[in-house]
Amino acid sequence: MLIVINQEVRVRLPDAPHVTPSTISNVLKGQLITTKKLEDAPVKRNSETTKGQRRDFATWLLQNAQRYNFIYIDEAGIKIWTKRTRGQVRRGDRAMRIVQGRRGQNISMTAANVMNGLVRHELHRGGMTAERFNQFLHDTSLQ
Repeated sequence: MLIVINQEVRVRLPDAPHVTPSTISNVLKGQLITTKKLEDAPVKRNSETTKGQRRDFATWLLQNAQRYNFIYIDEAGIKIWTKRTRGQVRRGDRAMRIVQGRRGQNISMTAANVMNGLVRHELHRGGMTAERFNQFLHDTSLQ
């Protein structure tokens, strides 16, 4: 039956790409969805609209930098786990590395800066949480 349908498709749509009987079977069963590996699609962060918005903000910031006391806050996660990738061994022997089952903890660094320099900084083991960040903002506002 699938071969007959395939032949009919070729007669009615001679310019269409070749379709296999399994594709026709999947269409008839309603199984047009397959599982595939996901691909990363970049965000449109460099579109003309976004570039214009960045330009407008930078212009405003430069015009108002003296009027306001801006505090720049940044948080960065630091992986402190390192490993060697090269080693010295006799010719013919394998370069081996003894590894542990787990990696070291990460560190979160948070800093607040003004035009004249550093206002406050903190280091925490593990990732940044909303509670920690809010506490950092509160403590910074008291200085």
